[in-house]
Amino acid sequence: MTEPDPHEQMLYDTLDKIEKSGFTVVGTLDEANRWLLYTVGLHHRGLPELVLRGLPPDTGNPILQHLGHAACEHGDELAAGARLDLLPGWTFRLVPSTVRGADFVLGVVVALYGEEVAVMQVVWPDAAGAYPWDAGYAGPKSQPVMERPEIGA
Repeated sequence: MTEPDPHEQMLYDTLDKIEKSGFTVVGTLDEANRWLLYTVGLHHRGLPELVLRGLPPDTGNPILQHLGHAACEHGDELAAGARLDLLPGWTFRLVPSTVRGADFVLGVVVALYGEEVAVMQVVWPDAAGAYPWDAGYAGPKSQPVMERPEIGA
């Protein structure tokens, strides 16, 4: 008997999780060894997939789980520029983009839906409250922003 292709098995497992929960979160390291976490399945509901860069899974996964469930219940909460108080002292921002415009690969999203998928990057501030697009940002280089936001400060 032939062993199933690991990539195909992973896609089947992902589709099973999406069917049961509405979406799932995938975590990987990018080419620069930075954490890249993203949802898979929100696109199927007409919502942007969520991307979080630079935070490890133990911190980032609960954030994406919370936002994903909120999006499934109230899709309008994923507005560009939204300010989200998800952790004490941290106000996250949502920055719109597309998979095609990214400098990394959301492999499972592309495999299931193609490259024409809307995404919303969940961006977090440095210790002083500055975001990567602000002058004087002193945070880690672990969360490059996909696109410069066209949103107010």
